[in-house]
Amino acid sequence: MHDPLPDSSPPTSDGEAWYGAAIVRPQRPKDRTIRLLVAATLVPAALAVASPASAARYLSTGGSDANPCTRSKPCRSFARAYTVAKPGAVVYVAGGSYPSQRMNVRPKAHGPKILFRPAGKARVTIDSIRVTRGSYMTFRGFRVTDDTFNEQGARWITYSWIKMRQFFIRGADHISYRYSEVGPNGSDDGMNWITAPYQTNDTPNDILFDHVRIHDFKKHNSGAHVDCIGIDDVNGLVIQSSRFWNCEHFSIIFGKDLANGRAARNVLIQNTFFDCCYSGYYSLGFGDVEGPMRIRFNSFTLGVGWLGGSVRGLVFDSNVISGNSSANCDEAVWRYNVVASGSACGGRRAATGFRSPPRDLHLRVGAAAVNYGNPNSHPRLDIDGQRRPHGRRPDAGADERH
Repeated sequence: MHDPLPDSSPPTSDGEAWYGAAIVRPQRPKDRTIRLLVAATLVPAALAVASPASAARYLSTGGSDANPCTRSKPCRSFARAYTVAKPGAVVYVAGGSYPSQRMNVRPKAHGPKILFRPAGKARVTIDSIRVTRGSYMTFRGFRVTDDTFNEQGARWITYSWIKMRQFFIRGADHISYRYSEVGPNGSDDGMNWITAPYQTNDTPNDILFDHVRIHDFKKHNSGAHVDCIGIDDVNGLVIQSSRFWNCEHFSIIFGKDLANGRAARNVLIQNTFFDCCYSGYYSLGFGDVEGPMRIRFNSFTLGVGWLGGSVRGLVFDSNVISGNSSANCDEAVWRYNVVASGSACGGRRAATGFRSPPRDLHLRVGAAAVNYGNPNSHPRLDIDGQRRPHGRRPDAGADERH
């Protein structure tokens, strides 16, 4: 069992969020290059805080889009509320079940973001959220029974504290998923995707996953290939302080878009637990990568693998990995990694020291990863929001032993 999202009220702003038992702030890596990449996606989230001067708008299942979306005359659709709301406004959504919401609206020219959230402690369920066209909006605190879909006309969209079945990012820019949960998939063998729209060159740019739990993407039908995330063409991707478990074949598989030939570049994956897989092969599978891609301070219950494509600019730094092939050593830059079996590629060959794998990948007392991480470049916080280093050097892996 893995801990579900806590059944508690969502955070009060997108600059702070609940994780475990404490309010923690987004981490600020010491490495300047990585800090700039993270900042590109984190800074827009701060724009989601509503301005007190912005008039609130209201939605209800019994409302009408002929209404002005006021408290006494609520509207019915998210698109109508967005259209009449001013930047920084809060749209309060009354409790109940809503059909799929498609945002195909004239984008706002600037922030602060318009915030959609349940009214008070109401429980709101939405079939799906699809942003075809629109900008500067945050969805917070909803349960989405199907998917969240970001098309190429979506810009500056944040999903915070959302429980959903799956997501799609197809050509959208500045998209953030924060403190949310994705999965399980359905009987159609669906999986999550980040790439350009079909037969286009419209690359998604600046994508963030921060404290997101992605799990239980299973194969239901013979011959299907199912991963937790498939990533092809993307420029600027950060996955941090997140958890993957019960992925059928790969936690993440990287490839190239068959139409435009582009693959992932400017990618950072850090402070994340990878527990993989049901019947599959590797935690991370590298088909094609343009790079640079830095994979640092993560914990893996299964190794990583190259799948025969072109992979460039890949760095593995301060990870804890259950197994690794010596054939991988020449395929990337390796430093400060702890590997339990196979080759550590110049790092430390030792037991992972995980407390109770696969459920719990925190480090035990005396683990070889303690004080073994890169002393010159590391995240300021670990997966739980604890400061690192706690000792003389940071610990390798996602967890900083305290």
